[in-house]
Amino acid sequence: MEHSIETAETRVSCENCPALQRLERALERLTAEFHCEVGYWKSRHADAVKRVEMLREELDQSRGETRALQDKLFGRKSEKSARSDRSNDLFDSEEVTATAKIYLLDSSRSHEVPETYFGPQASGVLEVDRYSGYKAMAQVKSGRMVLAFCWAHVRRDFVGVGKRWSELTPWALSWLRRIRHLYTLNRERLCHPLGSVKFQEQDALLRQAVEAMRVAAAEELSAPKLRQPCRKVLESLQEHWTGLIRFVEEPRIPLDNNASERAGRGPAVARKNFYGSGSLWSGQLAAAMFSLFATLAHWKINPRRWLTWYLESCAAAGGRAPEDIQPFLPWNLSDEHRLTLSAPIATPSADNTS
Repeated sequence: MEHSIETAETRVSCENCPALQRLERALERLTAEFHCEVGYWKSRHADAVKRVEMLREELDQSRGETRALQDKLFGRKSEKSARSDRSNDLFDSEEVTATAKIYLLDSSRSHEVPETYFGPQASGVLEVDRYSGYKAMAQVKSGRMVLAFCWAHVRRDFVGVGKRWSELTPWALSWLRRIRHLYTLNRERLCHPLGSVKFQEQDALLRQAVEAMRVAAAEELSAPKLRQPCRKVLESLQEHWTGLIRFVEEPRIPLDNNASERAGRGPAVARKNFYGSGSLWSGQLAAAMFSLFATLAHWKINPRRWLTWYLESCAAAGGRAPEDIQPFLPWNLSDEHRLTLSAPIATPSADNTS
């Protein structure tokens, strides 16, 4: 069975990994310095998973406290009011500083994964690609969550047509120019305060360009001689149109989800390099390590310094994990200790063997 690692931004499938073997060898060299054998970590992977779950519980608790604080400060909204203000619900929660970054291993890529992750009461705007699993989420079907689709993924459709059929390159380029024009107008609109005269001027130009694009797509689709590759791309554009233009009414919604794509690029690229995980324990180890490194990066802690400190503590405990993990959690560190662990480590240059 294929296993996958799931985050809010991206998914990482794990199948088989020759490069994970290189990771094991690197871990073996590191643990040898502190008298910890890599076989021990394999046998204790359940401990790593338990710690990840503990981090997730803390994150869930933080979310609950944030919701409670919002209700206390602003009053609990009625269901009707909450639905009419989905985007504000999303962006308010984004302002809360996260405690940890969590990667979860799941045996499925179905809609149930993001559906469970967000919870039944979740509401807001979810910026996504056009993966059908998002459309099948219960929160989306009920109207509690709405989807904003990514223009960067739409752009790739036209690029693909232009590259595959050279005679259709001019057609593809004309649509790529339209998409680029939307980015330009929206960027200029966001340079001005919301509601200002300059903002309203740029907003009017953006709306005109969006409408012109809609009309152009409809006209081309009505032409019986339109080539099938072009028709397929424009039909997809038309099908996802409502979600693609949510940024017009809500300027805080970006045109694409490139930021979240970049955030998950490390695990995504790694997955392609080592072809997933060859076993369940290795997938769980990968999820735990991704969570650890992403959390350390979030707290601006040097992972090598933190691992050195942690593994030295394991060695001092006779090759066993510390009884109490709390002192090692980034949010429990003193400012002085966190600053020490954040210092970079000079990496010696490798000998030139050429």
